[in-house]
Amino acid sequence: MTPDDIQGLQQVLTEEFPVEQQHRCVHGLVKRKRMSEQEALAVYRDYEKGLCLLRSREGLRRLAGCNSTGVRFYRRQQTHATCGVSSVAMVLASMSGKILSDEEMLQMEFFAVSKDTILKEGLTLAQLCDSCRMMGWDTAIVRPQSAAELQRLFAHSKDFFILNYDMSKAGQVPWGGHFAPVGGYHKETASVLLLDPWPYTEPVWIGLQKILTSMQGVDRKSGEARGILRISMS
Repeated sequence: MTPDDIQGLQQVLTEEFPVEQQHRCVHGLVKRKRMSEQEALAVYRDYEKGLCLLRSREGLRRLAGCNSTGVRFYRRQQTHATCGVSSVAMVLASMSGKILSDEEMLQMEFFAVSKDTILKEGLTLAQLCDSCRMMGWDTAIVRPQSAAELQRLFAHSKDFFILNYDMSKAGQVPWGGHFAPVGGYHKETASVLLLDPWPYTEPVWIGLQKILTSMQGVDRKSGEARGILRISMS
């Protein structure tokens, strides 16, 4: 694969990194986590060192040798609570070529809960699954228990996958629960490309074992286990 195979990735790669990315992350941590600027800078530097970002030389090498999923479109979420909405929008755009903003998605009433609730609280995994089924998609929640199960799930599939995970446990800047589509699987490094829509982070390669760790525990809002939404093409 190349960045051209997923519409929207080109824009990420041409942003003014790392200065713009550092500013976004530090500003977000200071504002939302009440950190000092010095503390936020230290967190950001650890984030840069500890992850294989798509824009890095290694990240692009993995992209060139990965197996793709069904996702062919990427964009960032447009509010702090619409990671689930934007993830579904990426799937919809990949299926139909119809590119909708978060606001347009919410106006079309695709979702199993109200617009006001989503903008205030976001979505749980079960609510996102119900929403996809309301759109007529063959959708299931899967909760793999091993790296081998994850490998079988991603290795040769053209289905769509949306990961519900804890960003901190995945090694990203310490935010909380999140949704992100899976854009590809790299066999050599046993890692997946997360098309992270969060405005303060970016698409990144995460190893299978860390994916498992990031899904452990329960979502504080729903009290339910995290997992993966699989939208089947067959």
